[in-house]
Amino acid sequence: MISFEEKADVSDWRAVLEALPSSMQEQAELGVFWLLFISRDWTKARELIRNSSSEELPYGPVLVPRMCFEIPIAKYKGEHPEDNPELGAARDELLQKVKEHPEEWFLLSFLGQVDAYLGRKHEAIEEAKRAVGMWPDATDGPVLMSTLAAVYAITNEADLAFQILDVSIKTPKGVTYGDLKLNPDWDPLRALTNC
Repeated sequence: MISFEEKADVSDWRAVLEALPSSMQEQAELGVFWLLFISRDWTKARELIRNSSSEELPYGPVLVPRMCFEIPIAKYKGEHPEDNPELGAARDELLQKVKEHPEEWFLLSFLGQVDAYLGRKHEAIEEAKRAVGMWPDATDGPVLMSTLAAVYAITNEADLAFQILDVSIKTPKGVTYGDLKLNPDWDPLRALTNC
């Protein structure tokens, strides 16, 4: 992860995941997904999500509906996830979890990101901002701030995204060089800065 975070180099990350024994592959499923996501291997990322035996996957300390991870894949493949009933149902499941667990800021933050992918701009921003306002300590705060910045980037609020990133890059556990360089969520910002 250090090579990824500091140099945007995923070769060590890939090597570790490939070297895992088959008995540990399922436990590493999400790590494999994020590697495929930042590598923009949409076909393999979709296969991994579709073939998972789990109906819910971890997002930080919470479990979220597995199909929510397909929503950004559909967006970045140029599909229209907002028109896909299966993905809409996954979003509704996530919304229900947020309603059942209103104290879970990671659920609310993830819902904001999902809504951003679905083009639900105002809801996405409101949810991500509310999640940031709920965080209890400095451990999770930088992660929630990075998600809010990503929501701003995805919803074409570049100035607001840059304001948060200006602080986040100087904060422990804030956004990293590797994430900024490779994560497709930052594409709208990279397009503005020619990076």
